[in-house]
Amino acid sequence: MVGTRFAAVVAVVVLVALLAVLFALNRVGTSSRKTPAAAAVVVVDDSRQLLDAWTSAGLRGVVLLDATRDTSFVWIPPDSVPAPAVWPVAPVDLQGVYQAGVGRGNVIWVGSKIGMLRSVHYLMTPADYDEKVSGGRAVGARGIAPDGQSVTANDEGYLRYLRASLPPDLGEPAVLNVDASYFIDGTPEGLVAQLGDSLTDYRFVTVNRAIDATDVPAAARLEADRMAEILRAQVSR
Repeated sequence: MVGTRFAAVVAVVVLVALLAVLFALNRVGTSSRKTPAAAAVVVVDDSRQLLDAWTSAGLRGVVLLDATRDTSFVWIPPDSVPAPAVWPVAPVDLQGVYQAGVGRGNVIWVGSKIGMLRSVHYLMTPADYDEKVSGGRAVGARGIAPDGQSVTANDEGYLRYLRASLPPDLGEPAVLNVDASYFIDGTPEGLVAQLGDSLTDYRFVTVNRAIDATDVPAAARLEADRMAEILRAQVSR
């Protein structure tokens, strides 16, 4: 009887110790995710410059809020990786391959694949979001919430969410990217109203003028430039 009680006590102590270790590891993991020490707003012209800005900022494992109409999550196919022509086979620098192949359609995928982005929340205008949801339902896509207010995608373990409104508290300082495509249907004033007081919560902010996107008109890029000025004024308060 005593032996049974002793074993039970030991089991409880071990369980508590394991939970404490897991909690500590989570705290260490969260604190080790790098974001810049001070808020900054960087304007870039295209997807390659966007990835370069994230690289220069030292982003690792961050949450991204991406105001856009494009998800930019097209995979770089495996056959694009050069086959070694020597023996013994030399290691292939996949990160270099992905970075070299970055473009309009895959910059979010590349950022996720090389460890910069842990999860992505796409913030879309209501019109763009409704179009995505309607298209998804037409082909039986999974992940659309029953109320239609959000879409969840999980590709290779990279969680992405499509929304037409600001997501709930992300639990940590996030990185904000504003893509010029948002302003095909949206406005800087409307986006600022959506973001509200959270504008001061972002540790790093980029505005992508998207000159590599043939479907983004010049007027939307001018709105992106105006958004950059608004953001700079907001985060410098």
